[in-house]
Formats: sequence, C-alpha cells, structure tokens
Amino acid sequence: MQLPGANRIIRRSKTNGVTIDWYLHRGRGAPRLASYRGATLAEAERAEAAGADKLASAYGEAIQPKTGKNFVAGLIVAYKESPAWKNLRPSTQRNWKRWLDQIHTDFGDLSVKAMASKGARALILDWRDKYADTPRTADYAMQVLSRVLSWAKDRELIDRNPAEGIERLYDADRSDQIWEPKHIKAALAKAPAHVGHAIELLAHTGLRLGDMVALTWDAVDTTAGEIVWATSKSNGKREAVIPITKELRRVLKAIPRHGDIVLTTAGKTPWSSGNALSHAIQSAATGASVKRRTHDLRGTAVTNLVTAGLSYPQVAMIVAWSEAEVERIARRYVSKGAVSRAIARKINSVAEAGRDIEPKPEN
Repeated sequence: MQLPGANRIIRRSKTNGVTIDWYLHRGRGAPRLASYRGATLAEAERAEAAGADKLASAYGEAIQPKTGKNFVAGLIVAYKESPAWKNLRPSTQRNWKRWLDQIHTDFGDLSVKAMASKGARALILDWRDKYADTPRTADYAMQVLSRVLSWAKDRELIDRNPAEGIERLYDADRSDQIWEPKHIKAALAKAPAHVGHAIELLAHTGLRLGDMVALTWDAVDTTAGEIVWATSKSNGKREAVIPITKELRRVLKAIPRHGDIVLTTAGKTPWSSGNALSHAIQSAATGASVKRRTHDLRGTAVTNLVTAGLSYPQVAMIVAWSEAEVERIARRYVSKGAVSRAIARKINSVAEAGRDIEPKPEN
C-alpha cells in the first residue's frame, strides 16, 4: 500500500505474537492510523489486507488540511484572528509569521488531543533540536509555538501546553560583555554626536531600541527627576519609571531638540527603526575596536542598577520588565565579582561614615 510519509512498524512479542502499526509520520508522538495483530506475521498481514480500505480512509482524512479548532492548524488560524495577535507590533507579526507557517507545516495536521497527549513534549523537543545548531533560532521557534499553545490553553481549546517550561538553549553568560566606561568612551570618540547620545541613553535607561527611538521629550520630566515611558512591548500596559541621575541629566542636557522625539539622526529626523539605530551604534563600536553588541547596553544598565544595590523589584520598576526578566538578565550579565566589589564599596562607605561620627577623644 502506497501511503507517502506514513510509517509502518512491525513488532514481535513472545506473548502477543506480531503487531503491525501504521503511523501518519515518523518520530515520537506521530498519530497512529491503524493497528493489526496476528499470531504470526502472515496472520497480521492478512488482517492488514482486510482492513486496507479503513487504513486508506484514515490516512486520507489525516492528510487533509485541518482548519477546525480540533487541529493545530485550526488553532493557528484562530490565534491569528485574535486580539492577542492583532495587538502585536507589525515587526513582531512579520517575524512570528515565518514560524507560524513552519509550525503549520510541521504540526498542522496533528489533532489538538494528540498535541496534549503523552509523547507530544518529546515530539516538540525533537522539532526544536532540528535548529539546535543556532540556539537563539531554536529558542525563538519555541517561543512562538509555546505562545500559541498557551493562548489556546487559556481559552480551554487544549488541555495543556506541552511546550511550557522547556528550557532555553541559548542562555550565555555575558557577564564579561557589559559596556564598561572605557568601552563607552572609546565608542563615543568614533561616533557622531547623535549616535553617542543614543549609546549613553541606552546605557543609563535600559530601554529597548524600539522604545528608545520613539521616546518623546514629553516623557522626560527633569523637574520631577524621572522619565516615565509606556513600553511598546507591553502595548503601553507597563511603564518604565527611570530616575534621572546626575549623569543622565548631563546626557539629556547635551541632546539638541529637533522636534518631539528625543533621539534624531544627522538629518534631524527621527530614526526609522531600532535596527537602524543599532547598526549606527555597532558601526561606531567596530570603528573603536569595541567588541560589544548594542543589545549589551541593556545588560549594562541592569548591571549598574543591581551593583548599585537596588533590588530586583526596584530594577523591574525602572526598566519596566518583570522580576523574572530582570533576574534572567542579571544572571547573564552581572558577574559575581561585580556584586562582590559593590558590596565591598558599601561596607567601606558605612565604615567611613562611622568614623566621621565617632566622638573625638577628650584631652
């Protein structure tokens, strides 16, 4: 029987004789189409021949496009019609669409019941590991798949999310990759003034690139001493409340105003995107032989806040991340040495203050 892509497996047992199982495709978690048993292989094959019509029918039904919510393909269609999808930024939709199409190709014909059953997690892990040579890509694919299944679980379209809790492949320790003052100084020496302003603002605020290029002067309150900005990733539901320190005030004062947007290009117009700004910063870093990524400026901001003695909840309020995000970034960027040095500075500061208030001995 010709069933393209289907997998026929013969199993022999001393107690149960011979079993012939047909699966929709290879790999763990593949849906079973039919099963035939016999005391011998010949008997099992006769049972298989007798049930050929039902097998062909099951196969034909399984490979038909599935658009109902009882299949993963249907979940994807429903998700793309939901507010959860429509509220995503256009750039996020463009990036996610590629993976939604891939998930549709690889899992679309799988029933929701099968996706929630035992074995589905192993199937998902096998799928992710196809991209293990590029860990960040593999993690991104898992992020999209898990988001769709989590959305479906919340709406009781699926009993569980088998992708939930799967560890990331890419979680590199970048504690030696923060922008130290010497790196920022070197990059500023090579960068045009408008790019230098961006480097310093990112290092002081921890804002995402997309928020940095959209930041308006209205959000900067030098009188109250804070920048309050509704972040784009949260669709405006989460605010970054950034204290204006002495150094940040210096940077803001040096930026010329060319309209409502804080950061502008050499042509005095807003940056077209966060990526455009990132390329300009990376160009300055390369020219100064600074081997740091633009994204590491966010880790630098968190490192400075944590080593200054702020708690994770306080840092989360400033950068508008969840406490879990702050902890994850801190784990990647904040070295134990940096924390130890910060603790030492605090102890020395307390000791110095103690000496200042000690009573002078009487003559």
